[in-house]
Amino acid sequence: MMWRGLLAVLFAAFLLNAAPALAIDSTLVVNAEHEAAALRSDLERAQGVLSQDIVSDEQLADQRNVLEKLRADAQTEAAKLSSPIKDVQQQIAQLGPVANGQTEADTISMQRKLLVDTMARLTAAQKQFDLVTLESDQTSAKVSGLQRDQFFQRIFRADKSIFNPQLWSDAATGAALFTARVTGLISVWWEQQAPQANFAGLLVVPFAFLALWFLYRVLHISFAGWLPMGKEVLVPLSPFRRLWRVVWGTLGIIVGLSILALTVQVALALSGLSTQRFDLLTQALFGVVAPTVFQFGLSWLIASPGNPQARLIAVDNAAARNIPFFVLLAAFIQSFTAQVTNLSSQLLLPVSMLAGQSAFSSALLIALAGLLLLLLRRQASVPPADVPEPHYLAWFIRLMPLVWLLLLVALGALTFGYIALAWFIAGKILDTILVIVMMMLVHHLADAFADTLDNPVSLVASNTRRITGIGERGLARLGLAIRTTADVLLVVVGVPWLMALWTVTWVDFRSVFNGLSSGFKFGNVSIAPGTVLSLITVFILGILATRFLSSWLERRVLKQTELHKGVKDSIHTGINYLGYGLAATFALSSAGVDFSSIALVAGALGVGIGFGLQSIVNNLVSGLILLAERPLRVGDWIVTRAGEGIVRKINVRATEIETFDNGTLIIPNSTLITEPLKNWTHRDTLGRFNVQVGVKHGTDVDLVAKTLEEIAKAHPKVMRYPPPVIHLSRFASQYLEFEVGGQIADIFEAANISSDIRFAIVRTFKEKGIIIPDALEFLEKR
Repeated sequence: MMWRGLLAVLFAAFLLNAAPALAIDSTLVVNAEHEAAALRSDLERAQGVLSQDIVSDEQLADQRNVLEKLRADAQTEAAKLSSPIKDVQQQIAQLGPVANGQTEADTISMQRKLLVDTMARLTAAQKQFDLVTLESDQTSAKVSGLQRDQFFQRIFRADKSIFNPQLWSDAATGAALFTARVTGLISVWWEQQAPQANFAGLLVVPFAFLALWFLYRVLHISFAGWLPMGKEVLVPLSPFRRLWRVVWGTLGIIVGLSILALTVQVALALSGLSTQRFDLLTQALFGVVAPTVFQFGLSWLIASPGNPQARLIAVDNAAARNIPFFVLLAAFIQSFTAQVTNLSSQLLLPVSMLAGQSAFSSALLIALAGLLLLLLRRQASVPPADVPEPHYLAWFIRLMPLVWLLLLVALGALTFGYIALAWFIAGKILDTILVIVMMMLVHHLADAFADTLDNPVSLVASNTRRITGIGERGLARLGLAIRTTADVLLVVVGVPWLMALWTVTWVDFRSVFNGLSSGFKFGNVSIAPGTVLSLITVFILGILATRFLSSWLERRVLKQTELHKGVKDSIHTGINYLGYGLAATFALSSAGVDFSSIALVAGALGVGIGFGLQSIVNNLVSGLILLAERPLRVGDWIVTRAGEGIVRKINVRATEIETFDNGTLIIPNSTLITEPLKNWTHRDTLGRFNVQVGVKHGTDVDLVAKTLEEIAKAHPKVMRYPPPVIHLSRFASQYLEFEVGGQIADIFEAANISSDIRFAIVRTFKEKGIIIPDALEFLEKR
C-alpha cells in the first residue's frame, strides 16, 4: 500500500508539472465560441433579409455572396478545431480510466475535469460551425430558388404586343421623359461644377494618348523581330500570323479602352468635374462605347476587308465589309438598350415606359441577326478562292438551324407580348456567339503556335530555341503542352461562362432534382423518380465525358507523342476504365448510396465469387495486369497454344487476336497470364530473316557465298550492322545447302524481305551460271 501511495504522489506531481503542456489554451476555446456566435448572428441577419416580402435581385445576389462566405468560414473554423479536439482526446486517454473503488488524486481529478470541460466546449463549437454550414447551404438553395423564380417571372411576364399602338405611345413618352431627365442632369451638373472646375486637369487625356502611342511603338519595335505584329501586306500569311494578327489587335483594343476609361476618370477627378450623379452618365457612356468598339474591332480583324490573305472566314470582299457593319449596329443596339434600362432605374423612371424600347431593340437585333445568317449562308455555298486555308469559324454554319429557331421563338414572343423573353433571347444569342468566337480563336491560336514550334525553320521556333535552349524534340513537347493546356483552360473557363450567360448553374440543376417527388422506400433504401433520373443522368454524363476525354486524349495528346502504339492503347483503355468507374461512383453517390457500408457489398461480392464468379473476376484482374505489366500490347505479334497473330484489342474479359488468315482468336485474359506465350515484338520490332538455297555439287562455294552476301546487303531493309551472315548449312547427296540470314528493323517485314531475297537469288544465280537443283528433288531430299 505504501508503494501504491508513493506512485500516486509521484504521478500526481508529474501531471502537475506537465499541466501547462497538457492544457489547451483557453483563448482558443473562447475565440472559437465567439466566432461561432458571430457566424450565427450573420446567418440570422441574412435569413432576416430573405424573409422580407419584397427582395430585389441585387439583394439576393448580395445575400448569396454573404452565405457563400459564411459557409466557407464555418468550414474553415470547424477544420481548425479538429486538431485541438484530437489533442484533448489523447490527453484524456493518457489519464486512463478511473479505477473502481479508488479515489483519484485531486490534481488528476482537476486535470480530468478541465480536459472534459474543454472537450465539451470544443465539440459544441465545432457542431455550431457544422450547423452554420448546413443552414448556409439550405439558405443558399432558397436564394437560388428565389432568383430562379424572379428570373422566370420577369422573363415570362406578358406585356403589350408589338402590334399594340399603346406600346409605342408609352415608348415615345418614356423616351421624351428620359431625354428630359438626362438633359436636366447635365445642365445642373454644368451649372454647379463649371465655375469651380480646373479645366487644366483635362490635359491628362491627350498626354495619356501620347504615352499610349509611345508604348505601342516600343512594344512594336521590341517584338517585331520575334512575333509578327507589323502591318500586314497582301501576301499569303501563315495560319499563325493570321490568328496572331486578330488576337494582338483584340488585346490592343482592350488595353486602349481600359486606358481611355481610366484616363477620363482621372481627368474628371483632377478637373473637379466628377460628381456622383454625373458619374452615372460617364459609366453608361463607357458601357455603350466599350462593347461596341470591342465587338466591331474583333469582327473587323476577323473579316479583314480589303485584305483576303489575312481573312479568317471564307467570304468575299463585299461580305467582309458588311459583317463588321452588322456587328457594329447589333453591339450598339444591345449595349445602348442595356445602359438606358440601367440608367432609367437610377433616375427612377417608370419601368412600363421601357417596354417599347426593349421591343424595338429586340426587333432590330432579330432583323440584323437574320440578315447576317442569310449573308453567311450565301457565302458558304460559294466560298471565295482568294481566302487562304484553313477557313476558321466554319462551325457557325452548323449552328444556323438552332439560331434560326431561337430567332423565331423571339419573334413569336414579341408578337404575343413577351417582350422580356424576346430581348433575353436576342441578346444572349449575340453574347453566346461572341464567347464561342473568342474561345475558338484561342483554340486555333494554340494549335497554330504549336505547329509553328514544330517547324524548325520558323522565326518563332528559332527564337524560342535561342532563348530557352530547348531542342527540336523539346519544342514538340512544348507545343503539345500548349495545346493541352489551352483546351483544358477553355473547357474550365468557357463552359461555365456559357452556362452563366443563360443563367444555368449547378445549383439550379440540384434544385430541379430536389423538387421531384420522394418516391418509394424499401427499408433503408429510398427509390424516387428524381433519384433514378439523377443516377441515370449522372452516369450517362459520366460516360459521355469519359468518351470525350478519351477521344480528346487520343487525338490531341497521344497522337502527338512518340510512344509505342501498345502503350498508347494501355493509357487509352486505363482512362476508359477509370472514367467508367468514376461515372458509376458519382451516379451511385447522387442516388444517395452510402459507401460507408461498403463492407456489406464486399461480403456479398465475396459470396458471389465463391458461387461461380471466380473466372469472371480472374479475367478482369488479369486484364488489369496485362494493362499494367504489358507483357503484350496492341499491335504485338504473339504465339500461343491456340494460335498466333496480331493483338488487336485487350478487353475487360478477353483479348482479341487477329490471325494471319484473317480470323479472330478470343483468348481469356487469365490464359495469357498463366500460360506461356511467345511475343515477337515484346521489347522491340527487331527481327531476323533466313533463306535457304541449294546449289549443285562442284559449284564454286566462295562465289556462292559472295553472291548471297551481295544480294542481302543490296536490300534496303536489311540492317548493315550486324551484317548479313552466310552459312554452308548442309551437305546433301544432290546439292549443297546455303543459308543467308540478317537482321531487319521490323519483324512484320520478314516475309516480304525473304521473298525479295529469293527473287534476287534466282535472277543473280541465272546471270552468274549458278545452278539450283530441281525444286521437287530439293524438297524431297529435305
